[in-house]
Amino acid sequence: MNHKRWIIGLSLLSLLTVRAQDFKDFKNELDISVGYSFGSIKDLNFAPLNYRENGINYGIGYTRKLETGNLFSMRFDYADAEIETDASDFLTSDYTSGNARISYLIDVGSISNKLHFFLGGEYQTNWNKIEFQAFGVPKDSYLVAHSLNIAALLAYSLNERNTLLFKAALPLVSFTVRPPFSEFDEEFDSFRLFDGGELGSFNKYVAFDGYFLYQYTLLQNVNLNASYTFLYQKHSEENEFTRFNSRLNIGVSLKF
Repeated sequence: MNHKRWIIGLSLLSLLTVRAQDFKDFKNELDISVGYSFGSIKDLNFAPLNYRENGINYGIGYTRKLETGNLFSMRFDYADAEIETDASDFLTSDYTSGNARISYLIDVGSISNKLHFFLGGEYQTNWNKIEFQAFGVPKDSYLVAHSLNIAALLAYSLNERNTLLFKAALPLVSFTVRPPFSEFDEEFDSFRLFDGGELGSFNKYVAFDGYFLYQYTLLQNVNLNASYTFLYQKHSEENEFTRFNSRLNIGVSLKF
């Protein structure tokens, strides 16, 4: 009986750990995180006031290291928040936002075995939606931006267990959907992702986001993560929209 227990225990342990020399064989990483989303927002569709944003952020991501050393990744973040202003509690409203991106980054070089630099492009969608009551009638105001970005990633290995990453992205061309506020309907028709959008560049939509990550290797294929993300958006056409958002997240990732 004792021998069977030892065999089962060792088998379970082998599923969670690998030999140190096999660490570099991992090609895939899946991560989940949760955290606090906060910042400021001004939406002239909604009101000519500066609002504070506070809420909860959820994130999930996937990264694959290709045989060439390049990185393919996908990520989705969603925040459920409220916006409020000191002018009046009556103006407090529900606010949701999301971010989806697909990236392909090329390994352009490294300094020793500690610092790696990646450069490439990505497709990104940002959406923002405010839901509020206007004279008792549900209304919404939103901005959706589809962008082609240039992106860069720095990865620095402090030691075998501690890693720092920084990623930044800047949209070069964007397709934005920004109608005047509309009445909410049950079929969700008022929130359109593509209809009525306009193509433009820095003259219409400016954005920049950065991502700092600290990663601690708990086991050879399990990491604990702490991250800070910031995002700046400005749509400068009619009914201007400006937002600066920060997110503090903690999470876990699995390599396989």
